[in-house]
Amino acid sequence: NVEAFARRGDPQAVPAVLDALNDEDWRVRGRALDAAVNAYVAIPETTLMEHAQSDPWADVRFLALTGIAARIEPAIPQVPAIDPATARALSRLALSDSSEQVRWQAQQILDSLDAGRHANDNGQQQTQSGML
Repeated sequence: NVEAFARRGDPQAVPAVLDALNDEDWRVRGRALDAAVNAYVAIPETTLMEHAQSDPWADVRFLALTGIAARIEPAIPQVPAIDPATARALSRLALSDSSEQVRWQAQQILDSLDAGRHANDNGQQQTQSGML
C-alpha cells in the first residue's frame, strides 16, 4: 500500500509511488501523489514535472504542482530543492491549464518565488547599505 509506505518513510515508497503513477485510474495516481507529497517522499523532480504538465486529470496535475511547491524551500533534507527557474517555467506553463485549481497552484508557486526573490533583494540591499 503506497500510503502506508509513504507514512512510514519506507524505502519502498518511491518505487511504489512511481508504479502507482503509471496506473490508468486517476484516483490511484492521485492518492499515491497525495500521500507522497504529504509524507515528503523524494519523488524524482522529472516525474512531478511530467504529471504537472501532462496527466489527463486536473487533480493529479494539481498534486504534482503541490509537490513542486514543496521543493521551493524543502522542509526536510530528504527532499531535494527544485531549481527556481525550473519551478517558474513550469508554473508559467500551468497558468494556461484548463483547471482553475491547477492555475491557482501555479500562481501560488510564482508568488512564493517572487516573495523569495524580493526577500533576497532586500537582504542584499541591507548588506550593501551596511557596508557603505
